[in-house]
Amino acid sequence: MNYGYIGANLDKLIKEYKIQNNKLIVTFLNGKKYITDYTVENENIVISKMIEQAILRDKQGFPLLHEYSGFYMFDNAYRLFLEIYAITVSTFLYYLVKEQCDKDILRSCVYGSVTVMTMDIIQNKIDKLKQEEYFKYNIYLKIMDDINRFGKSKYSINLLKGLKKEYLPNINTLDNYSLKDLKLIEENIENLKSSSSLQKNASPAKVYKIKYHH
Repeated sequence: MNYGYIGANLDKLIKEYKIQNNKLIVTFLNGKKYITDYTVENENIVISKMIEQAILRDKQGFPLLHEYSGFYMFDNAYRLFLEIYAITVSTFLYYLVKEQCDKDILRSCVYGSVTVMTMDIIQNKIDKLKQEEYFKYNIYLKIMDDINRFGKSKYSINLLKGLKKEYLPNINTLDNYSLKDLKLIEENIENLKSSSSLQKNASPAKVYKIKYHH
């Protein structure tokens, strides 16, 4: 997870975790780390927390909150700033040209406009990344149980069809997968469920749990 949500404390939102030298290293969204001894119980606690925060964010929807240059920025506030700036600069440029003012002032306005346009391009890129992450997690939460169910069965290879990945995603490795990957896995699951071979060999009482690859 790279983006939080309104009302969330970034100090407590887990970005990812790693296991090194028998230690469980948890990284939070604000960059801080928490290190403790590795145990299966501790790992399961972290996994449960990551799933819980993903569900809470999914229920809230947009806008997602992120940390940028030391302060928090919301999309609508930033867009409002751009609109006001554009109107102000346009009006100012009109009078500068009309009155044939100092070229240095005119040059400064142009530079300022280029800077704002560059910031807008960066913001659009961030918007795209946020949307992709939101919908990627949204799909994962829907198919998470199916991934666990088929993950270690003989059908696991079916879920990876068309992907350039060796393992299925989990809540900790999800950021390494694209939205396209998740859509493809979802499609593979639907195809698997509708296949005649699965219907004949289905065992509804058995649930599979995949191994987490960090």
